[in-house]
Amino acid sequence: MTITINDVKQRNFDLDVLRSLGTLIVLLVHSIFWNDLWPKGIGHILSSFVLIEMPLLFAVTGASNFLSQKNYLPFLAARLSRILIPYWIYAILCVILITDQNGLVPGLLLSWLNPFANSISGCDRLRFLNWALWFIPVYLNIMILFPLLKKFYVLTLDKKVPFVGFLPLIAGIGMVVVHDLFSCDIPQYQSLFYLVFVYWGMVCINRGWIGSKRKASAILGCLTAVALIVLFNTERYGYYMLANKNECNLVFMLYGLLSQCVMNLLLPFLSRFIKWIGKIRFCHDILSPFRDYGYSVYLYHPLIFASIPFILSYVGLGNITSSGNPFVIMAVYFSLMAVFSPLLAKYVGKFELICSRKK
Repeated sequence: MTITINDVKQRNFDLDVLRSLGTLIVLLVHSIFWNDLWPKGIGHILSSFVLIEMPLLFAVTGASNFLSQKNYLPFLAARLSRILIPYWIYAILCVILITDQNGLVPGLLLSWLNPFANSISGCDRLRFLNWALWFIPVYLNIMILFPLLKKFYVLTLDKKVPFVGFLPLIAGIGMVVVHDLFSCDIPQYQSLFYLVFVYWGMVCINRGWIGSKRKASAILGCLTAVALIVLFNTERYGYYMLANKNECNLVFMLYGLLSQCVMNLLLPFLSRFIKWIGKIRFCHDILSPFRDYGYSVYLYHPLIFASIPFILSYVGLGNITSSGNPFVIMAVYFSLMAVFSPLLAKYVGKFELICSRKK
């Protein structure tokens, strides 16, 4: 049984759970790596296995946008405005903050307003402001290509040739293999790499693999786990997932697929837990912005990260992270970002909805 576009008339709760979870993992990842908590040793390796957030978020993007019924140009106008207008507002705010700290820097405004440029981060205490912005040009490229891939996939649903809809996935994995083996320069490779996860999410929502059909997830998970074991036993790939992510290599692609299979197996339990905890008013107020304004949470969480030392100092807890215990630092940064980022997003995130409603 497959799910068509017309089958879904309202928000998909399972996708909301996965979107919220992916954004929370973003905060956890940056709590760890932006603080360089485990620079060496076994913790250096193990902590890198939390890097499942971007494959998950891109797959959710594919699944949720598959349900859109807009034609190419209206879809493109709606998505690009929802990406760019909130980004430009964030960029202008960052320019104001950097100018306040550093004075007027030549080319600063233009470097921030252009999402494809390398924005100038400014002073050391604000260096985090642009560390997560690599996502924006990749997301823009994917949204431009997505309607074409969606049209191809929808056309394959009417064909009698089995598995023809999986051809883009096979081609994407083949591209990664070629990239790894020959170290060739593929234009917009990072965007094409994550486009595979977007297409995967589209296939999953259509075939009912999100929230159900856990047998398929279990089988695919076992196959990708075996493939990863084989690849780890070669000399080409290492266990440090951040390096694999930066290279966009085959190990990271398979690990992303494996993590999504595991998430799908756990999804019924996660959904029940979210519904239960959402009955608590405070938890509902914290969790709902992850669902409604996830993009704004992502955009603005570096501001919260940079503000945490000042927040701790203001409440008299400035020494709480001075012990150097990585678990304490991780817990403090993650908790504060998980609370304050969605609260900020409830205000600035309204630009997301305004952009969507205009289309």
